[in-house]
Formats: sequence, structure tokens, C-alpha cells
Amino acid sequence: VDIANIIIAKFIGKVISQEKLQQIVNNALNFEIPIENIVNNDYICYLDRGPTCSFKDFGARMLARIMEHFLEVDDKNITILTATSGDTGGAVAQAFYKMSRIKVVVLYPKNEISDLQRKQMTTLGENITAFGINGKFDDCQKLVKTAFADKELNHINLSSANSINFGRLIPQTLYYFWGYSRITDEKHEKVIFSVPSGNFGNLTGGLIAKKMGLPIERFISAVNENNEFPSFLRTGVYTKVDPSINCISNAMK
Repeated sequence: VDIANIIIAKFIGKVISQEKLQQIVNNALNFEIPIENIVNNDYICYLDRGPTCSFKDFGARMLARIMEHFLEVDDKNITILTATSGDTGGAVAQAFYKMSRIKVVVLYPKNEISDLQRKQMTTLGENITAFGINGKFDDCQKLVKTAFADKELNHINLSSANSINFGRLIPQTLYYFWGYSRITDEKHEKVIFSVPSGNFGNLTGGLIAKKMGLPIERFISAVNENNEFPSFLRTGVYTKVDPSINCISNAMK
């Protein structure tokens, strides 16, 4: 929580009081982040202890509470439109649940998510609406992008809770700083982070942390069969996996 206060304040500390920020952080990050030593200098940082068992709880919960605060200050309402391959939808739905100034609409590929992920999105009600789409995650993203480009929808004040929203990414730097502080003894000691990756929002949080000065030597990124980005790094040619391949790790698309 102390680390989160310091980092988040670097970005919004001039427009929000320290007391309010402390309240937001305490409310958003009200779960543990266990770190387990596996062997020698290898550790696992568990990011699945939030309410929807996904690392996306970090970004979604912090974003929701910050947005709620500024909407109250400005006396405004918004509609969150987000696409999900599984984890984002549940995390966003839970994070924004019952926030009176925010409506949430989630689009998901109805045949490519788990039962648990579906229930996390579709059973809350209140200000949360989820639609199962006959298609792939990419189709959900296309619908969201089309909506954002439609000027006739400006009156409903659309916003996003996907990783295109920088407010989602900044909280995803926090566990890199936290993990580093737990496992290193020497100042400026460099570490390597291994990150399961789909859309690379998690990894982007780590890259931002490194840019902020965290001594990270390098990242190891693991993907499933939707391997267009590693292929791009190897060949220099971006070839989209289209349609995306449905894998056991369904949120990694």
C-alpha cells in the first residue's frame, strides 16, 4: 500500500489529496500479494488473490475508484465499454459494480471463455451489462473500436477499461515494485521477470516500471499459440493470427 501511494501520486498527486488517494489505494488493494521462494533465487509472485482471481484486479479496481472520484468532483456520468477474452470482463465488472455514475458494458466471445469467467460478468446486474458475441475476441474489439469512432455516441460519454486506458496500466506497475522490494537485499540489484502474456498489458506494466527506474535486467514473456508478437520480434514482420486460436489459457489472446 505504501509503494502504491508513492507511485500513483507521481501521476495524479497534484489533482487529488493525499488523504483521498490513501483511501482509494486502501480500498482497491485490500488483498494480499504472496511471494513464494521456489528454488534458489527463483520466486513466484501470486497475482490471483483479488476478487476475480486475475492480475487485472489491480488495474481495474484502482481505475474504477479513481474514475469514481473525479466523476463525483466533476458531477458527470460515463459508460465503460470494454472487450474481453475472459479475465478483463470479470475484473472490470466487479471493480465498477454498483458505482452510480458509471455504467459498464462488456462484450465477450460467448464460446471462448470459461464458465467461471462468464458468471463473473453476467450475474452481477445493477450497472453491469454483458453481451456474449458470436465470434472471436477480435470481433469484440472491433465492435468497441467502432463505437468509440461513432460521433453519434458522444452523448453517452464512452470510456474504456481495456489496456488502452493508461489508468489501467499504471496500477499494473505496482506488483513489480512490490515483488522487487520483497526479494532483493542489495540496492540496484537487477532482476529478471517472467510474465505470461496475451495482449501484453501485464508486460507493459513491467516495462513502465523499468522506465521509472526499477532495476530490471530483462523480461521473459510466455505466450500460447496466438504467438504473433514473438513472431514479429523474430522476423520483423507482423502477421496477425486471424482468427485467434482458442486455447486452454483462453484469456491470453
